[in-house]
This record gives sequence, structure tokens and C-alpha cells, in this order.
Amino acid sequence: MAHYVELVWNPRDSAHLSRKDLAPGRYRTFVPDELRSHLPRVGQPAHQAAEDALGALARADERIGARGRCLHHLLIRSESTSSSWIEGNRVTPKKLAVAELLSSGTRVAFDVVANVLATEEATTDLADRTRPVTTADIEHLQHVIVPSRVPGLRTEQNWAGGPGWSALRADVVPPPESEAGRLVDDLARFVTETSGNPLVRAAIAHAQFETIHPFIDGNTRTGRTLSHTVLRRGNALRNTLIPISTVFAGDPTTYIAGLTSYRLPR
Repeated sequence: MAHYVELVWNPRDSAHLSRKDLAPGRYRTFVPDELRSHLPRVGQPAHQAAEDALGALARADERIGARGRCLHHLLIRSESTSSSWIEGNRVTPKKLAVAELLSSGTRVAFDVVANVLATEEATTDLADRTRPVTTADIEHLQHVIVPSRVPGLRTEQNWAGGPGWSALRADVVPPPESEAGRLVDDLARFVTETSGNPLVRAAIAHAQFETIHPFIDGNTRTGRTLSHTVLRRGNALRNTLIPISTVFAGDPTTYIAGLTSYRLPR
């Protein structure tokens, strides 16, 4: 059952902290329910919207067909660029092309290239319905996106949002690091399953991933990339990719607010 865990904030390394961040106190971390493999029931309006959207995706995918290889190439790069925009990092198509083809450019451009590689892997290897998705797969996906980080789940408490650098002042505090492995294992099983509406499954998987926040860096980019694995495994899309991050980038405030208010429906 979902619950909160109360912890103490009392930082030892104070060299880089402000007076407000140094203030000790108690904070609560949220530990979500496990998903298992079944889809939770959603309300009728949401169910109908998901069914309508699934039909629209199927029609678009059929029209594009297997001949849409060049378009698919562009859509993956559109998705990766938009995903970086949500993080506040902007790069032009020209700079992305230079970084990808000539291995020259800014750090932001190479970050988008990494996102391209991860998205391609998410829609090929991880989308193979004959094999399960594992925690190791998710760890690898994040490492492709953030290769500078040591691979693996986080081994310390993290948080998101808020001013400064303090768990007490954060907008969201994910589960303690001791819970990350169990929850990601459960999420991997949920992503592997293909029953039900794949859009509903992708939305819940993404929100659950961000709630767990299992890595020190690259969580939101990895979560969005993993959504494409769910859509492909569920046969929502067979020939191409829909750049969902382009929509999120158009209204990032609402998108982030939706993720931070997520609670698994019973």
C-alpha cells in the first residue's frame, strides 16, 4: 500500500549550502503502490479518450506504413529535441545534425544525440515482445541518456523541484533509495505486460517511473523514452513514433504538475 516514510534532513557536507538549506528538520518521502501487471481501472471519460486516441494512432501509423522510414528518422529526432526542451536545454536541428554526423558541437547537442540513441533502443530492442523488460534494461537506457553517470539505481535520497538544495524545501521527494530496486523491478514487469490499452499503460508507467525517480540524473528523459517502449510493445504503433514530448514541451507546467500529483487509482 502507498505510504509516506518520515526521514531527517541534517546535512553533513555544508560547504556548498545556504543557511536555509542547512536548517535541519523532518521530511516525508512518498512510496507508491506496486503496479503488478494489470491495468488499474480508469474513469469512463479517460477510458473513452484513451480508446479514441488509440484509434487515431492506429490510423496514422497505417497511413505512414513501412515506407515512412525517413519520416520515422525525423520524428525520433523531433522527440529527442523536444524532450531536452522540457529540461530547459534547446538545440536547433542543424546543431543536432552536426553533433550526430560530425561529432562536433555543444554539450546540449550531444545530450540530444544520447536521447536519440536511447529512443532508437527503446523502440527496437526493448520493444521486442518475445523478451521481458528488466531493471537492467532500464538502467542501461538511463546510462545511454546520461553516460557520464555510473550505471545503476541511485544509492541516496533525491528530490525534485523547490528552491535551493534541501529535501525540506523540495516540491517532490521520491521513495528512499532502499525502495528503488523493488519498485523498478515491479515497473519492469508492468512495462513487459501488453494487455489493455497501451496508452493507459504508457501513461501510468511514465508517472510511476517519475514518482520512483530511481536515478540521480536523467529521470524524466528516461521515463519519456520508456513510454515509447510501452506503445511499441502494445502495438499502438508498429511503423513509426509519435513525438509525445513535443506536446509536453508546449505546456511543460501542466505536464510536470500532472506527474507530481500522480497517485495510482484503486
